[in-house]
Parts: sequence; structure tokens; C-alpha cells
Amino acid sequence: MPGRRAGKPLPVRRRPPAPLRRGAALRHPRHRPLELLLLAPDHAREGRASGRRRETRRENTQVHHESDGTYGVLRVTAELRANRRKDHERCLTWVKPSFLWMMYRCGWGTKAGQETALAVEITRDGFEWALRHACLSSYVRGVHPHLATWQRQLKRAPTRIQWDPERVDRCLLTCTQAFLMVQANLSSFGTVFSFVNRRGHRMTRTRTALLSVLALLAGLLSLQLTGPAPRATAAPTTFTHPGVLVSRAQLDYARSKVQVGQQPWKTAYDNMMASSYASLSRTAKPRAVVECGPSSNPNRGCTDERQDAIAAYTQALAWYFTRDARYAKKSIEIMDAWSATITDHTNSNAPLQTGWAGSTWPRAAEIIKYTYDGGWPGAGRFATMLRTVYLPEVINGAATKNGNWELVMTEAAIGISVFIEDRTSYDKAVSTYLARVPAYIYLTSDGALPKPPAGSSIDTSAEIIKYWQGQSTFTNGLSQETCRDFGHTGWGIASIADIAETSRIQGQDLYPRIQDRLRYALGFHTSYENGTAVPSWLCGGSVNKGLDQVTEVGFNALQNRLGISMSNTQKYTEEHRPSGTDNYFNAWTTLTHANNPS
Repeated sequence: MPGRRAGKPLPVRRRPPAPLRRGAALRHPRHRPLELLLLAPDHAREGRASGRRRETRRENTQVHHESDGTYGVLRVTAELRANRRKDHERCLTWVKPSFLWMMYRCGWGTKAGQETALAVEITRDGFEWALRHACLSSYVRGVHPHLATWQRQLKRAPTRIQWDPERVDRCLLTCTQAFLMVQANLSSFGTVFSFVNRRGHRMTRTRTALLSVLALLAGLLSLQLTGPAPRATAAPTTFTHPGVLVSRAQLDYARSKVQVGQQPWKTAYDNMMASSYASLSRTAKPRAVVECGPSSNPNRGCTDERQDAIAAYTQALAWYFTRDARYAKKSIEIMDAWSATITDHTNSNAPLQTGWAGSTWPRAAEIIKYTYDGGWPGAGRFATMLRTVYLPEVINGAATKNGNWELVMTEAAIGISVFIEDRTSYDKAVSTYLARVPAYIYLTSDGALPKPPAGSSIDTSAEIIKYWQGQSTFTNGLSQETCRDFGHTGWGIASIADIAETSRIQGQDLYPRIQDRLRYALGFHTSYENGTAVPSWLCGGSVNKGLDQVTEVGFNALQNRLGISMSNTQKYTEEHRPSGTDNYFNAWTTLTHANNPS
């Protein structure tokens, strides 16, 4: 990254600069004035609500506004030129924490090849998001379980962290602070790409995607200017166990209903016990490497892994309801077989596959570890498997994939974090969740367009509409995958409810943050499942139904606990009871959550 040479003093200003005003001109005593158009707060709100691009021209200054999907905040790019140049002029990729500092470094737009600057507004939350999703730029043994795992993380990570080579040696010799300077490189930045493409520039491979930021300096600057920002999330000081999807109180309530033969719990229980997942003769089929391509083709261990995870959970439930130790031992046998074998997931569907299985394993492990008194010697190895094989694959999300991917990956990350008691990963997963839910379920309060997925470059009207399967009319409860099919949409809705349920058990309770989107999504889709005619404006007048058995958790939370009337969802849920399993990650929710007040 370009920077001043060691020992070269900064120029001293005799008088402090006057405060900037919106539309104020930046003047240098030896050069013509430049104009910087600052965005007023009311414009910022308008831009965020509409999600549409605008351009404002001021003589030789062009300011480009757009709703930022990468950081979830309004992004502003300003082109300031003191002298007009040909389209073949060189494009630099400096990023500094202060626009005025950037202008000073480029000579106020007069240095050769540095006449153009982009002003990018990044909030503290946006900056912290970039750091939370960072990956080390070099492989470090012990930090990453495998070289291949680090390579996949590096490829997907929007931010790369490395020591600042220009400062670290000097800091080791002279710094008294308990920190060193690092650089964060933003590896995917749509503003720069769109700006460069409009200008006709071409960037080399080495400069295309790396924008250097003095990460620690920017973080300290933000603290000095704004003070500490409130935490968006907060993992519990002490985790509750069992506490992934279902709590001990919920299990006790459901067990009491089964013991007296009350419906719908008794039939739900009988169906579970009659399934192959509850068979005591079941044999696990672990693999060292599970390879899952598009639509599970190739399918090398994909089905086996998902079904063994569901079987471990089913056997754990069977143990709790019957107190027959054989079921606990069978659940342990399945989990031990996989923890002794698996090392990786590969091919294009690896993150999704890891999310499916990774959301189910912790449910089983939580019940066994914290309710079975017969002991589980392999619990530590199982935790290591979740920490090293599963968590790295899901913790950074999947910003550009259809939303059900990132949601089930996040469900897995949160469940794993609870079991291994990793507060940092828990917080990171919750942050991903709170950003993804608004980008998956639309509310009219979002504005003319849905919110773009955080961490992606999907931000123009055309890109958002394409991402929403070509749907250009939006209403409360519409999902990003509604016009794809209700099956995938149901998976996304299920994960939204499952994560909120786990958070509630852990004492955080995210339902108030997402309840409007969840209730509208459930009501919207169940109304068409119940027979409402599809209007012409929705998905071209035809939808691919098949929501499946995904409503029980959300319906119980919203109507039974929070008192929100949900007639369409109630009709659909009661008509489809008792829910079984979809053989992916949803299983036995009528048994565990139907009318459950706990």
C-alpha cells in the first residue's frame, strides 16, 4: 500500500482548517478549488429507503449515491477532478480512514495519475462487519485446521487481515502500546468495480480486489469521534444446556403430553419411534470427505451425513422420552463414528451440506451431553469436529447465494457455538442472521426495493430484482425465493424461526427483532398453500407450492407465546400435523414445539 516513508515528517498547518459544510469547496492555495458534496442525513435516509441510484453533478464533480449491500449502509462515491484526463489514466487503490487525509496524499487531486478519488462512507458497524468476516492473508498452522480449509475461507472472505509491513518493524522497536498495526484488505468492493467500469479503466489482477485499510487506526479514529458503539449482539455470559432449538423445559412439557396420550404429541411421538431414524439396529456411514456437488451431484456421503445427523437427534429424543439408555448409546455411537472419521466437505454444495448437517448435530449432542448420565467419553472429540470441520465452513455465510443457504449455515454456526460455548462465533453468527433476515423477507417499510444481502455487490434495482427471481412487485412477507419455489423458501423460514428459538433459550430472544418479517412470511405463503388464488403480479401468476412442514416452531412462538393472531398459518399447521422430517434438517417439530408454552 502506498504510504509515507519512515521518518518523513507530516506538514504542519499553521491554522486549523475551517469545518466543512455541505457543498463546501476544498481549496489549496496553489491549485484550483475542488468541490466535495457531503450527503445530508435526510438524503441518506431517502437513499437507503429507495435503494435506487442517483447522480448529482456539480461542475467538474460527480457524486454517485447507492444503497450499499456490502456494508448495509449508504455508500457514497465522489469523483473529484482538478484536471480532466484521458480514459487511460492510471487508477490507484488507496483507502484511508479520512477523506481529507486521502486528498492530502493525492495532492488535492493534482498528482499525476491521482486526479480521481472516491469518498466511501462506512459506518462503524460496517467496518466491524468487515473485520468480523476477515480471514488471515497467510496460512497459519493451528489457526486453521487444514491448508485447504484456509484456502476456501480466503477465497470467500470479503476481508483479508495481514500485518502492515510498512509499520510493524518500526513498531516492534519503538511502540509502547500493547498492539501492532495491521492492514485489512477488502477483497470484494462493488463501488470500485462499478466506478472503474464506468470510467473504462482496467485493473491488473494484483490490484483488482485489494483495497488497503489501516484497520486499527480506523477503529481508533471511530472510537475517538463517536465513542463506543453499543453491541449489536451479546452472547450469554453462561450458555443454557440443552439449548439448541429445544430446551429441557420444552422436552419435559412434550414428554408429559406423550405420557398421557394427548394429541398431537402422541401421534407425533409414535411416528418418530416408527421411523428408521429411531431404529436401534441403525449403522452409521461416516466418510472422511463428504463431497456434494450441485443438487448433491456427485453425492458422496451427502445423504448419509444428513440422515445420520437426524438419526442421532432422533435417538437423543427417544432417550429423553423413554429414558431407555439404548437410545442414548445409539446416538453416541453415531456421533462418535463421524467425529472419528470426517475431515472435510468439498465441491460446490459443501457450505450448504455443512449447514444442513451442522444444524442437526448440536441438537443431538446437547441432549445427550446434558441429560444422559451414562457418560460420553467422546464428547470432546465431537466438539473438536464441530469446531474444526463444520464451523469454518459456515461461519462466514454465503452472501451471494439464495438466502436459504446463509440462513441454514447460520443456524449451524449458532448451534455449534452454543455446544462448544464459543461466544465470539455466536455473536458473529447472530450479526449475520440479523443482516440476512431483512434481505430475505420483505416489508413495505423497507422502501421500493428489498434490502440487498450484506456482504454482496447486489445493489442496483436490476440486480436486486434478478436476485429476487425476477419479481418486481413487493409486498409484506414476500421472500427472496418465493418465485423460485415454496420448498426452498420454507427452508429459509424454518431456519429463521429455529435461530430465534435458540436465541430465546439462551436468554437473548431475537424474536422481537424479526417477528414482523416472520409472521408476514408465514401468513403470506400459507395463504397460497391454503388455496388463495395467485394474483398476476406475483411470480407471473403462478407459484410452485410445497412449503412442507416448516411452520411449527415459528407459529408456536408467534401465536401461542406472543399472542399474534395467525389464522392462515394456524390452518396450514394444524392440517399438516404431525410433522415428521424432510430428511435434510427439519425433524419432529410437532413433538417438540406444538403449543409448547415453555
